[in-house]
Amino acid sequence: MAIRRYTLDEIKRDYPDSFKELVSMDSGHRNILLFLLSGMTTSPVGRGYAHIEVDKEDAIISTLRVKHFIDITSERVQGGYCYHFMTCEQVTEFFNEREAMRKRVSKRVWAKRSQTLDKQLVKAIQWRGADWLIKRVGEMATNDSLCDTEKQKEPKH
Repeated sequence: MAIRRYTLDEIKRDYPDSFKELVSMDSGHRNILLFLLSGMTTSPVGRGYAHIEVDKEDAIISTLRVKHFIDITSERVQGGYCYHFMTCEQVTEFFNEREAMRKRVSKRVWAKRSQTLDKQLVKAIQWRGADWLIKRVGEMATNDSLCDTEKQKEPKH
């Protein structure tokens, strides 16, 4: 993908809904997203294989995915390292079909979280047994304000 630097003024003029979302973000997240929308790649500092190297880059990318439901591609390189970018299709979808992207990424985020929880449950069952786990969940549900059904969050689809 060719690098085409988007400015906030251009986005405000051409994509007002996207502009509103960008200005509502933390400035660090907004700047990284602007780089990604412009066809640049990001990676953690000191890796030397991306256009932009950023402190806490993985956390920023994670926040963009999990909190803002933005589709970002990860590409593995040497070792276990990876860099991040947005494809032309992802950029187009961000500007023109944002709600579709938001729904798709939200489903993927919740599926990943459910998979992680399932793995933790399997470990707990293996470690303590199913009876202990059921008893413990019952104790937590009756004694813990965190288990208040009014405060439970459902996935947004």
